[in-house]
Amino acid sequence: MAYIMIKVGCCGLGFFSPKENFGKDWKSSYSSRLQAYSALFDVIEIDSTFYKLPMLKTAERWHSEATRTNKGFEFIAKAPKEITHTYKFDSKAAEYLDDFLKVAKALNSKKILFQTAASFSYNMKNLENVKDFFSTIKGHDIIWEPRGNWLTDGINDLVKYCEGSGVVLCTDPLRSEPEISQRFYYYRLHGFGRGMMYSYRFSDDELRKVASVANRRGAEAKTYIMFNNTYMYEDAARLKSIL
Repeated sequence: MAYIMIKVGCCGLGFFSPKENFGKDWKSSYSSRLQAYSALFDVIEIDSTFYKLPMLKTAERWHSEATRTNKGFEFIAKAPKEITHTYKFDSKAAEYLDDFLKVAKALNSKKILFQTAASFSYNMKNLENVKDFFSTIKGHDIIWEPRGNWLTDGINDLVKYCEGSGVVLCTDPLRSEPEISQRFYYYRLHGFGRGMMYSYRFSDDELRKVASVANRRGAEAKTYIMFNNTYMYEDAARLKSIL
């Protein structure tokens, strides 16, 4: 039988309530919300680094708190918006990279996520800018979640680049799952809410579909399923029970 490694986690702590999971006396067991979260899950995506980088001593404290409860706990740091959205991998964006990588190091984040905007559409110039930018990063596994037309108009060039470079392509398995062979697989689930897609609770059928993808990919390589919706903690726990 193939060994399957699947990690299920959430994108940030914005909606996490330790009280709902551990009762009103949760502080008697855990020193912080992050530490309580780490008792339930093995991985978290630090979404706040997209908006503002924490102080290094803060990132170090986060790592200490989480691994005190869960020694195998893993952080995925999300690149600042200045890199992916404001300056879109041009020369100005490079000025923000060093500080971001220092935070990733403080978190012991071996994997880093770059989510690009839909306005950063597929064309060869943008692809070359991404290639040049990512080629300067050493010592980290790079995950790229492209928005916009990359998964349609640019899918062939995108798959070719990722398979050749080792950059891991991130998709939402309920929206798109291109045929690609990767060192590990990384999926983000955003939801289908009206008005705002993140305001969404996944159905059992949807989670079973995700579980099917996870089991298939997990038989090939380590696979991450990350929830990025309002009910992410409940839905992630439900997926773990299905798996």
